[in-house]
Amino acid sequence: MDKETYLEQLKQQLTPLKADECADVIDFYTEYIEDAELTTTEEITAKLGSPKRLARKTLADYSIRATEEEPTVTTPKHNAHLIWLILLAVMASPIAIPLALAIALFFALGILMFLLCCVLLLVLTLAAGVVSVFSIIAGASVLFSSFVTGIFYIGVGLAALGATILISLLGYLILKVLLQAGATLTKFLYQKIRQHSQRKVAAK
Repeated sequence: MDKETYLEQLKQQLTPLKADECADVIDFYTEYIEDAELTTTEEITAKLGSPKRLARKTLADYSIRATEEEPTVTTPKHNAHLIWLILLAVMASPIAIPLALAIALFFALGILMFLLCCVLLLVLTLAAGVVSVFSIIAGASVLFSSFVTGIFYIGVGLAALGATILISLLGYLILKVLLQAGATLTKFLYQKIRQHSQRKVAAK
């Protein structure tokens, strides 16, 4: 694999970027390889890593930069995507095995807690929704035979409906906060890992 093949494989891995951003990355590493006089596959890979690993690091860097330059892009979807990109970059980084295992365990626990929160909120929402529907139906069915009982059940149903809406909104806010906190912590860890890697390279 020569320089052209390496850069072509890198370009194929950078499809999430805009065309101009991808072109900037390719131009940068083309110049970098030429200035460093890297000619063989072994030299390029030893300096930059595989095309896939370099692409993952680049995508994570661009995503972090977009968050810092435009805080308005920090939507739940963007935060989830950012966490995923950084996780891929971390897993592709040549860091110490104990550190990699610690990071993997940390994120596994975080994902487990996130999924448990999602399941709990979903169960509560469904339960409140079912109660509201059945209570309103039951109240309407006995309204003319027992007005007070009918009003009571309808009131319970409306209260449950309100609880369903409230739980849904609260759940969305909680998940949004969790994703934001996860993205912030993930960026922090990723930057620390990069600093650690850069210090190791500088020490060689």
